[in-house]
Order: sequence, then C-alpha cells, then structure tokens
Amino acid sequence: MSTATILLDTFNETRSLSHHYFNKLKDTDINKTFDANGVPLNSAKWIMAHLAWGEHFLILEAMGGEKIPVEWFSKVAFGSPMTDPSSLPDIEEILSTLKTVHETANNFVRPLTDEFLEEKNVSGLRFGPNESKRYMLMHAIRHEGTHAGHLGWLCKINGIKTS
Repeated sequence: MSTATILLDTFNETRSLSHHYFNKLKDTDINKTFDANGVPLNSAKWIMAHLAWGEHFLILEAMGGEKIPVEWFSKVAFGSPMTDPSSLPDIEEILSTLKTVHETANNFVRPLTDEFLEEKNVSGLRFGPNESKRYMLMHAIRHEGTHAGHLGWLCKINGIKTS
C-alpha cells in the first residue's frame, strides 16, 4: 500500500467516527451551543460545516487538488468569528457538501506518489518546520479527530451514550 492510501484510509476511518457521533445527535438541536466555564462551544451543525471546509482547505487547496466553490466556507474557516449556526445552510446541504468534498479528496489523494507527498504544499502552510503535502494530509487527520472528539462531547452533554 502506498503512503497516500494508508493516510487516506486513516482519514476515512476518522471521518466515520465523526459521522458516528453526529448521527447520534440527529434527534437533538444541532444548532444549540453550550458554554464550558463561560467559553462558548461550537454547535454540531457548525462542526460538520467546518469539517467540510477543513478537508477542502487542507487536502484539496493545500495539496493542489480541485477547488470546489462553496459560499459559506468563509463562515466556518479557521479564524472566522463564531457564527450563529442558523446563518449556515440547512444540514442537508452541509452534509451534501461534506460528501462531495470527501469524494473529491479521496479521488485526488488515492493515486498520489510518495514523491508528490514530499513536495511543499501550494498554500504555504507550515506546521512547525513541516510544509509538505504529506503533512497537510496528516494534519487533516488530526483536525478531523479533534472535531470528532468535540462531537463526542456534544453527545455526552446531550445525555447520549457514545459507546
């Protein structure tokens, strides 16, 4: 198996955990935000929209894949101000966009060579000293896993068993 395939399979498994937790939240108010010690937490709807943006940004944009124009990405991008979830599209559109971005990213990454992955990313992103395309894919896995954990917390806050 190639490095790209191994990393992509890891990303896909992490995405399945995000979907697992989100599906448990479907009967709750996915627009609801909670506070932890006075700090507002993002809603489940915002997280799913942010995951679509994150995969697009870290894999498709930073690695040089096909860009998909999505008007609302700016509302959930890194560094954007906290957005009222009701200002986002309905969850069906968010999930459809997430699926389109994911399929496009999978088709782009699967055939990549190790040599391609070692090239510098095209967005100029840097995590510590690393700016390779491989590291963008690795960071996409970390990013996805972090937000899967946030969805798991939202399940617990809503009284939903996660195991």
